[in-house]
Amino acid sequence: MVLLLHSLKLTKKKTMLYHNLVPDHEATWFWRWSKPLLVYLTLCDFGKLTTLTEMDVTMKSMTNRPYKMAPLLECQLSDMHVLGWVVSWIVNQFKSGGGDRKVSQYLLEVESTDSN
Repeated sequence: MVLLLHSLKLTKKKTMLYHNLVPDHEATWFWRWSKPLLVYLTLCDFGKLTTLTEMDVTMKSMTNRPYKMAPLLECQLSDMHVLGWVVSWIVNQFKSGGGDRKVSQYLLEVESTDSN
């Protein structure tokens, strides 16, 4: 969030963030535990799991500027990485109903306080 705060100081019109967020009901113990470990499978650090509510609370605590959060892209977990189907299978062992987990990327737009 240090980068967000810095960008808010530099921006003239708006700051845009692209973030993977999950609905609150999907923030299970398994996802909270496993998301930081994905770096060892994918060599890409996705960080910790963040829900829509957690991001909303974070944004409100960081700035009083108006902002919008809206879904931008959506795909199935198995479409993201070759090992996604393995992760999907493991996840399905912990929840009833099965199915491939949907992943949504959100665009956050923070307005500038400068009207120019």
